[in-house]
Amino acid sequence: PLLTHTGDRRNPEMLFVVANINGQNVKCNYDTGAGVNIMSLDFAKRIGATVIQTKNIKMLGMFHEKSKGLVVVNSMLLGDLVYRNVPFFVMNMKTDDPLANKKLEELGYGCVIGSETMMPLGEICFDFDMMQLVIPASCSGVPAYAPNFYRSPQHLFKLSLIDGISGNCIDANVDTGSSGSLLTYSYYKKNESFFHGMAASDSLRMAGVGGVKVTKTITVPWSYTLAGKKYEITGIPVAVSSNYSEDYDCWIGLPMMMAHKKLIVNFKDMWMIFED
Repeated sequence: PLLTHTGDRRNPEMLFVVANINGQNVKCNYDTGAGVNIMSLDFAKRIGATVIQTKNIKMLGMFHEKSKGLVVVNSMLLGDLVYRNVPFFVMNMKTDDPLANKKLEELGYGCVIGSETMMPLGEICFDFDMMQLVIPASCSGVPAYAPNFYRSPQHLFKLSLIDGISGNCIDANVDTGSSGSLLTYSYYKKNESFFHGMAASDSLRMAGVGGVKVTKTITVPWSYTLAGKKYEITGIPVAVSSNYSEDYDCWIGLPMMMAHKKLIVNFKDMWMIFED
């Protein structure tokens, strides 16, 4: 089963699975935007894991954050799947913002299952109608549009879209760990002439590993084409300021994905598609 924090498909906030780690049933964020598995020190203590000290290992969340160590769990059960000797980096999940910390605590944000644990499965299907994570017995056939995504050096899934504003092919970071979607500051700078005369009317606060950042935004209607099918978005924020420069144009978050019945991700031939 897939779980969301709110239970509301329009505003899910965060996506979870229940895994059995070291014999305990625990709720874990299932995050395509996380390149590796991570957990907090409190979570490691809760499951009785031994933390191995590490040096000079940094992770990129909102900003870079130094790892507190490494945990290797003996077993992790996810439905009928059994993983053995699974590594998790131990991170400080708290920020320097009390409101963000309160929200992260409310979400139960202590353990993240990342993409390194997804890719060996060959193919996964996020069935948002049935609220199930489905791993097929065999991979689907190769569609004509494959491949349409790759895993970047930063371990992000970069999906190729046709942008409805510029008509150009753009990279989108597909992130089930994000509670919102965004056209990034990098996209804004490339297409600034399209937004001439528009002023930032809102700001977007984002919290995660490494801290909190606030970005000024304008909201615009948008469309994109994926695998030959066009999709319309009534309003998406466009970042007109940034704390750092992303190397992708669009951030596809959970609500944008859950507007569809399914998201299929095939790692064997590197393709994604929404099904409606």
